[in-house]
Amino acid sequence: MHNQTDVVANSLSWNLLPAPLPVRRKVERNHGEKLEQILKQINYGNRMEIPLTMERGYKQFNLAGNEVYLYAVTWLISEVEKEWSLLLILSSAESEKLSPGMKLRISDRTGILIEKEQHPNKENTYPYARLTGNLDEEFVVTIVAPNNQEKTSVVFKSNQI
Repeated sequence: MHNQTDVVANSLSWNLLPAPLPVRRKVERNHGEKLEQILKQINYGNRMEIPLTMERGYKQFNLAGNEVYLYAVTWLISEVEKEWSLLLILSSAESEKLSPGMKLRISDRTGILIEKEQHPNKENTYPYARLTGNLDEEFVVTIVAPNNQEKTSVVFKSNQI
């Protein structure tokens, strides 16, 4: 798990989220707590195993008049087999709902791997995707607004772990 924090912070240029503690700054605590709630909600139906050694962060975007947060959670699955996992979650600002039609798209060099969309009849849900890859694989994350204005956020690489 060497340099995993650097991968989240540097390659993503995001705000890292430490484990929630009472002495943390309010913005870290709020985003950390929100991510914990989202992970519990996602895990409730899927029984996803996320280790305590995970690294997590978020990035804020203003896209087509919407304040959107992209949360990333990464962890090493196996150093021997050189595999890592990436969980991406799309969310709105605390007081807002994610606009129907907002999409989370993940691609690699071959094309689109996953595309999740916020549906109008599903409140309090979050488009999310989990990928597993080899340490030399890269993933491109694109957030697509309902008006199809795209915002490519980052290329995720793990070869620095």
